[in-house]
Amino acid sequence: MNPDAFALLDLPRSLWFEPGLVEQRFRERAAALHPDRAGTGSTPAFAALQNAAAVLSDPVRRIRHLLELQGHPARTSPAVPPDLQDIGFEAAGALQAAAGRIRELAEANSPLARALLASAILEAREPCESLLDRITQARARAEAQARTTDPAADPESLGRLADRLQYLARWEVQLREALLRLSV
Repeated sequence: MNPDAFALLDLPRSLWFEPGLVEQRFRERAAALHPDRAGTGSTPAFAALQNAAAVLSDPVRRIRHLLELQGHPARTSPAVPPDLQDIGFEAAGALQAAAGRIRELAEANSPLARALLASAILEAREPCESLLDRITQARARAEAQARTTDPAADPESLGRLADRLQYLARWEVQLREALLRLSV
């Protein structure tokens, strides 16, 4: 079992922390343990502190760590929540279409060829932007749920919340990357 990240950073076992709190606690604790300051090179205590901050900074890892501390085994393959399956299929389709346009854009070797792709690129961007809005809203709702959920809640419901946050974050990153690549 990994060390208790909450204890290392002197934070309560919670599903949610205000932005910046984990980093603030890390900086407070790291000042004395930093290898440059301690004069001992890389220290296991500093490495553990860095890992604790990484775990608690990510809502999915935080929930999974909390479950581990409570003695619940890690989920080996998180399931797409049933109410998000349609969004997942839409995201897959939009990302596939975007990937095709990105390939065409990469192969366009002249300004004219790129200009001819403009309408197709706009057409590929539209579903990505629409889905990104929906995913951002769904993620905000899941984060609001994490703010109000008791960390001692049913482990299965905590696992489902972690799965939800994990998939929404993954799709959000993929869509943002596709939109960025389509804007070049």
